[in-house]
Amino acid sequence: MKRSLLFPLILMFCLTPLAATADSFDGSSPLLCALTQAVECMPESGCESRSVEDVNLPLFVRIDFEKKQLSAAGNPENARSTTIQNMEQNNGMTILQGAENGRGWTIDMNQETGKFTAAIAEDRAGFIVFGACLPFKN
Repeated sequence: MKRSLLFPLILMFCLTPLAATADSFDGSSPLLCALTQAVECMPESGCESRSVEDVNLPLFVRIDFEKKQLSAAGNPENARSTTIQNMEQNNGMTILQGAENGRGWTIDMNQETGKFTAAIAEDRAGFIVFGACLPFKN
């Protein structure tokens, strides 16, 4: 009987995600983030929902606050990274900003949930990207 109870308890523990604390999303720990939705906007055609791949973004990114780096995760052939030029905490949000190759970007992340909205602006086009992050140990 003890053996039959042990397996469900182990299974329940393994399938239950560990709760991330609010300080996980405040810039004190590295993060692994999934980009889940994208919207592309252009002045001529308006805004349209697109897949993350359609707008040439990686499905996963790593945020390394200590190194001030945002980098593509998962595919070494498509290894891209950019420098986080500004980081601040504001009203329960972690805000990251940078610029590269004529584009500016901002990520606004909820410190309680790890969910974020990102905006990328370039000449005559803009992208809004939604996603969520988890604490990640390098």
